[in-house]
Amino acid sequence: MKLTFWDAVNPFAGEYIFDEPQQRLEFIITAAIAAVLLLLFCICLKRAIKKHKNRFGEKVMSLSKNQNVELYIDSFTSEGSGVGRYENMAVFVSGAAAGDKVTAHIIKAKKTYAVARVEKVLRPAKSRIMPACPYFPSCGGCAFQHISYEKEKEHKKKRVEDAFSHIAHINIEAETLLSDNKTTCYRNKAQYPVSFDRQLKIAFRSALAPRGRLRKLHITAADICGYS
Repeated sequence: MKLTFWDAVNPFAGEYIFDEPQQRLEFIITAAIAAVLLLLFCICLKRAIKKHKNRFGEKVMSLSKNQNVELYIDSFTSEGSGVGRYENMAVFVSGAAAGDKVTAHIIKAKKTYAVARVEKVLRPAKSRIMPACPYFPSCGGCAFQHISYEKEKEHKKKRVEDAFSHIAHINIEAETLLSDNKTTCYRNKAQYPVSFDRQLKIAFRSALAPRGRLRKLHITAADICGYS
């Protein structure tokens, strides 16, 4: 015996039996109205929650990709990107220095933060210097060549203190970093991104190239260490 939908519903309907077409039509109309009302309730509830959150200062995305904004850079990330604020939203700007006022070009926008690159330096920080390497920042290998060595040491000292404070909940004052007079050409290792697209490619990945693309750079020993 083949059961229909109405045969399955009838045992749970109490005294109301869906034998007549009119009864079935009434049931369908009632169910449709209930579904529409439920949908409207969900929409209103979502809007009310969003309005409530905004009222109490929750961050709302106000930036979009390819937008240019003026930012004051007040700090660094551990990777060397500058950190600015736009309407209480954190914006991570590659190539920026703490103390810079820049025009930043947004390359990625999320609900709570954005990623950007320097479009133009409007007012340079006191610690900003001319990078020693002609390939900075395009090769992506160095993070702090655009700031003075003293400022770099100050930032790294603060990173150690912040790590103890935020992760271990211990307040310490780190000692002054030991340093050498030699501030370039001291690295003894390098990382080479590898990709395979019909042929094996090993190269530096350009920090300014689109994601996933390798950029060919002709770098000599004189470029890296000689500067002569």
